[in-house]
Amino acid sequence: MRFLQCLADRPTVTVEEISQQCGVPVSTGYRLIRMLVDSGFAQRVSPGRYSAGAVSVKLAQRYRDQALTTGAITGSLRRLSEQSGEFAAYMVPHDDEILCVDAAESPRYALRCCYTLGASQPLLRGATATAILSHMSSTRRTQIFSRHGLDRKQSQEIEDSCRTAERVGYAISAGVLDEGVWGVSAPVVDGREVLQGVVTLMAPVPRVTDRKQHYIRLVLETSQALSGSSQLRV
Repeated sequence: MRFLQCLADRPTVTVEEISQQCGVPVSTGYRLIRMLVDSGFAQRVSPGRYSAGAVSVKLAQRYRDQALTTGAITGSLRRLSEQSGEFAAYMVPHDDEILCVDAAESPRYALRCCYTLGASQPLLRGATATAILSHMSSTRRTQIFSRHGLDRKQSQEIEDSCRTAERVGYAISAGVLDEGVWGVSAPVVDGREVLQGVVTLMAPVPRVTDRKQHYIRLVLETSQALSGSSQLRV
Protein backbone atom coordinates (compact mmCIF):
# COMPACT_ATOMS: atom_id res chain seq x y z
CA MET A 1 0.00 0.00 0.00
CA ARG A 2 2.88 2.37 0.72
CA PHE A 3 4.27 1.63 -2.73
CA LEU A 4 0.94 2.54 -4.30
CA GLN A 5 0.90 5.75 -2.26
CA CYS A 6 4.31 6.69 -3.64
CA LEU A 7 3.11 6.04 -7.18
CA ALA A 8 0.13 8.31 -6.51
CA ASP A 9 2.29 11.11 -5.10
CA ARG A 10 4.99 11.30 -7.77
CA PRO A 11 4.97 11.24 -11.60
CA THR A 12 7.71 8.60 -11.81
CA VAL A 13 9.99 6.81 -9.33
CA THR A 14 12.90 4.39 -9.32
CA VAL A 15 12.85 1.24 -7.24
CA GLU A 16 15.64 2.68 -5.10
CA GLU A 17 13.66 5.88 -4.42
CA ILE A 18 10.44 4.12 -3.57
CA SER A 19 12.21 1.52 -1.42
CA GLN A 20 13.97 4.22 0.58
CA GLN A 21 10.77 6.20 1.07
CA CYS A 22 8.89 3.11 2.24
CA GLY A 23 11.73 1.82 4.40
CA VAL A 24 12.19 -1.58 2.74
CA PRO A 25 15.26 -3.27 1.19
CA VAL A 26 15.80 -2.63 -2.51
CA SER A 27 15.49 -6.38 -3.16
CA THR A 28 12.00 -6.26 -1.64
CA GLY A 29 11.29 -3.16 -3.72
CA TYR A 30 12.02 -4.99 -6.96
CA ARG A 31 9.79 -7.87 -5.91
CA LEU A 32 6.91 -5.55 -5.04
CA ILE A 33 7.22 -3.42 -8.16
CA ARG A 34 7.12 -6.55 -10.32
CA MET A 35 3.89 -7.58 -8.59
CA LEU A 36 2.40 -4.15 -9.22
CA VAL A 37 3.47 -4.16 -12.87
CA ASP A 38 2.07 -7.66 -13.41
CA SER A 39 -1.26 -6.62 -11.87
CA GLY A 40 -1.48 -3.38 -13.88
CA PHE A 41 -1.20 -1.01 -10.91
CA ALA A 42 2.25 0.14 -12.07
CA GLN A 43 4.04 0.44 -15.40
CA ARG A 44 7.63 0.95 -16.51
CA VAL A 45 7.81 4.24 -18.41
CA SER A 46 11.56 4.30 -19.06
CA PRO A 47 14.57 2.20 -18.06
CA GLY A 48 14.55 2.06 -14.28
CA ARG A 49 11.55 4.37 -13.77
CA TYR A 50 7.96 3.47 -12.95
CA SER A 51 4.62 5.23 -12.70
CA ALA A 52 1.00 4.40 -11.88
CA GLY A 53 -0.51 1.81 -14.22
CA ALA A 54 -3.74 1.60 -16.16
CA VAL A 55 -5.65 -0.27 -13.45
CA SER A 56 -5.28 2.85 -11.31
CA VAL A 57 -7.62 4.62 -13.72
CA LYS A 58 -10.29 1.97 -13.19
CA LEU A 59 -9.86 2.26 -9.42
CA ALA A 60 -10.22 6.03 -9.58
CA GLN A 61 -13.33 5.70 -11.72
CA ARG A 62 -14.95 3.33 -9.22
CA TYR A 63 -14.28 5.90 -6.51
CA ARG A 64 -15.91 8.59 -8.60
CA ASP A 65 -18.89 6.35 -9.44
CA GLN A 66 -19.61 5.32 -5.86
CA ALA A 67 -18.30 8.10 -3.65
CA LEU A 68 -19.10 11.12 -5.79
CA THR A 69 -21.48 10.66 -8.72
CA THR A 70 -23.96 8.42 -6.90
CA GLY A 71 -23.87 10.73 -3.89
CA ALA A 72 -24.62 14.42 -3.73
CA ILE A 73 -21.18 15.87 -4.40
CA THR A 74 -20.91 15.90 -8.19
CA GLY A 75 -24.37 17.35 -8.69
CA SER A 76 -23.79 19.99 -6.02
CA LEU A 77 -20.53 21.12 -7.64
CA ARG A 78 -22.19 21.40 -11.01
CA ARG A 79 -24.98 23.54 -9.58
CA LEU A 80 -22.47 25.72 -7.75
CA SER A 81 -20.47 26.24 -10.93
CA GLU A 82 -23.59 27.04 -12.95
CA GLN A 83 -24.93 29.47 -10.34
CA SER A 84 -21.63 31.28 -9.91
CA GLY A 85 -20.19 30.90 -13.38
CA GLU A 86 -16.90 29.87 -11.75
CA PHE A 87 -14.71 26.84 -11.06
CA ALA A 88 -15.92 24.65 -8.17
CA ALA A 89 -14.12 21.74 -6.53
CA TYR A 90 -14.36 19.26 -3.69
CA MET A 91 -11.18 18.67 -1.71
CA VAL A 92 -10.31 16.12 0.94
CA PRO A 93 -7.37 16.03 3.37
CA HIS A 94 -4.89 13.19 3.01
CA ASP A 95 -2.00 13.07 5.48
CA ASP A 96 -0.36 16.50 5.15
CA GLU A 97 -1.82 17.25 1.74
CA ILE A 98 -5.06 18.33 0.08
CA LEU A 99 -6.39 16.22 -2.77
CA CYS A 100 -8.89 17.46 -5.36
CA VAL A 101 -11.28 14.54 -5.89
CA ASP A 102 -13.99 16.23 -7.96
CA ALA A 103 -14.35 19.47 -9.89
CA ALA A 104 -16.76 21.35 -12.12
CA GLU A 105 -15.29 23.71 -14.70
CA SER A 106 -16.80 27.12 -15.24
CA PRO A 107 -19.43 27.04 -18.01
CA ARG A 108 -18.20 30.47 -19.18
CA TYR A 109 -14.53 30.95 -18.40
CA ALA A 110 -11.34 28.92 -18.31
CA LEU A 111 -9.35 29.17 -15.09
CA ARG A 112 -5.77 28.07 -14.64
CA CYS A 113 -5.18 26.95 -11.09
CA CYS A 114 -3.20 24.33 -9.18
CA TYR A 115 -6.32 22.43 -8.07
CA THR A 116 -7.12 20.33 -11.11
CA LEU A 117 -8.86 16.99 -10.68
CA GLY A 118 -6.47 14.54 -9.00
CA ALA A 119 -3.92 17.21 -8.08
CA SER A 120 -2.68 17.73 -4.54
CA GLN A 121 -1.11 20.57 -2.59
CA PRO A 122 0.55 20.81 0.83
CA LEU A 123 -1.90 21.36 3.67
CA LEU A 124 -0.62 24.81 4.57
CA ARG A 125 -1.83 27.85 2.67
CA GLY A 126 -4.86 29.02 0.76
CA ALA A 127 -8.57 29.02 1.52
CA THR A 128 -8.94 25.25 1.22
CA ALA A 129 -6.04 24.54 3.57
CA THR A 130 -7.32 27.05 6.11
CA ALA A 131 -10.83 25.58 6.06
CA ILE A 132 -9.39 22.11 6.73
CA LEU A 133 -6.83 23.17 9.33
CA SER A 134 -9.48 25.10 11.26
CA HIS A 135 -11.22 21.76 11.93
CA MET A 136 -8.08 20.16 13.34
CA SER A 137 -6.76 20.29 16.86
CA SER A 138 -3.96 22.75 17.63
CA THR A 139 -1.71 19.77 18.34
CA ARG A 140 -2.33 18.30 14.90
CA ARG A 141 -1.72 21.69 13.26
CA THR A 142 1.56 22.08 15.17
CA GLN A 143 2.70 18.68 13.91
CA ILE A 144 1.95 19.70 10.32
CA PHE A 145 3.74 23.03 10.71
CA SER A 146 6.77 21.28 12.15
CA ARG A 147 6.98 18.73 9.35
CA HIS A 148 6.86 21.54 6.79
CA GLY A 149 9.55 23.52 8.63
CA LEU A 150 7.48 26.63 9.40
CA ASP A 151 8.86 29.11 11.90
CA ARG A 152 6.86 30.61 14.77
CA LYS A 153 5.74 33.68 12.80
CA GLN A 154 4.51 31.63 9.85
CA SER A 155 2.71 29.19 12.13
CA GLN A 156 1.03 32.02 14.02
CA GLU A 157 -0.24 33.62 10.81
CA ILE A 158 -1.92 30.37 9.83
CA GLU A 159 -3.32 29.91 13.35
CA ASP A 160 -4.87 33.39 13.16
CA SER A 161 -6.47 32.55 9.81
CA CYS A 162 -7.83 29.30 11.26
CA ARG A 163 -9.46 31.10 14.16
CA THR A 164 -11.15 33.50 11.77
CA ALA A 165 -12.36 30.64 9.55
CA GLU A 166 -13.71 28.76 12.55
CA ARG A 167 -15.62 31.84 13.70
CA VAL A 168 -17.22 32.77 10.35
CA GLY A 169 -17.57 29.26 8.89
CA TYR A 170 -15.48 29.76 5.77
CA ALA A 171 -12.01 30.81 4.58
CA ILE A 172 -10.93 33.11 1.77
CA SER A 173 -7.61 33.82 0.08
CA ALA A 174 -6.31 35.72 -2.93
CA GLY A 175 -3.17 34.99 -4.90
CA VAL A 176 -1.75 32.65 -2.27
CA LEU A 177 -1.30 29.56 -4.45
CA ASP A 178 -2.06 30.98 -7.91
CA GLU A 179 -1.36 34.58 -8.79
CA GLY A 180 -4.55 36.49 -9.51
CA VAL A 181 -6.87 33.73 -8.27
CA TRP A 182 -9.32 34.30 -5.41
CA GLY A 183 -10.88 31.43 -3.50
CA VAL A 184 -13.49 30.73 -0.85
CA SER A 185 -13.82 27.40 0.96
CA ALA A 186 -16.30 25.97 3.45
CA PRO A 187 -16.12 22.66 5.33
CA VAL A 188 -18.41 19.67 4.83
CA VAL A 189 -19.01 17.56 7.95
CA ASP A 190 -20.91 14.36 8.62
CA GLY A 191 -23.68 13.84 11.17
CA ARG A 192 -21.09 13.66 13.97
CA GLU A 193 -19.51 16.97 12.92
CA VAL A 194 -16.42 15.16 11.62
CA LEU A 195 -14.76 16.89 8.66
CA GLN A 196 -15.32 15.04 5.37
CA GLY A 197 -14.03 17.55 2.86
CA VAL A 198 -14.21 21.14 1.66
CA VAL A 199 -16.22 22.89 -1.04
CA THR A 200 -14.11 25.48 -2.83
CA LEU A 201 -14.96 28.10 -5.45
CA MET A 202 -12.18 29.88 -7.37
CA ALA A 203 -12.31 32.88 -9.67
CA PRO A 204 -9.98 35.53 -11.11
CA VAL A 205 -9.60 38.42 -8.67
CA PRO A 206 -11.06 41.06 -11.07
CA ARG A 207 -14.37 39.17 -11.29
CA VAL A 208 -14.75 38.96 -7.54
CA THR A 209 -14.97 42.68 -6.73
CA ASP A 210 -18.75 43.03 -6.90
CA ARG A 211 -19.62 39.38 -6.33
CA LYS A 212 -17.62 38.42 -3.25
CA GLN A 213 -20.56 38.08 -0.87
CA HIS A 214 -22.58 36.27 -3.53
CA TYR A 215 -19.80 33.71 -3.99
CA ILE A 216 -19.42 33.22 -0.25
CA ARG A 217 -23.16 32.67 0.16
CA LEU A 218 -23.27 30.08 -2.63
CA VAL A 219 -20.34 28.12 -1.17
CA LEU A 220 -21.84 28.17 2.32
CA GLU A 221 -25.20 26.99 0.99
CA THR A 222 -23.50 24.14 -0.88
CA SER A 223 -21.38 23.00 2.05
CA GLN A 224 -24.32 23.18 4.45
CA ALA A 225 -26.52 21.18 2.06
CA LEU A 226 -23.85 18.46 1.85
CA SER A 227 -23.09 18.40 5.55
CA GLY A 228 -24.87 15.61 7.40
CA SER A 229 -26.34 14.29 4.15
CA SER A 230 -27.05 10.57 4.05
CA GLN A 231 -25.90 10.74 0.41
CA LEU A 232 -22.48 12.08 1.35
CA ARG A 233 -20.04 9.31 0.53
CA VAL A 234 -16.32 10.01 0.74
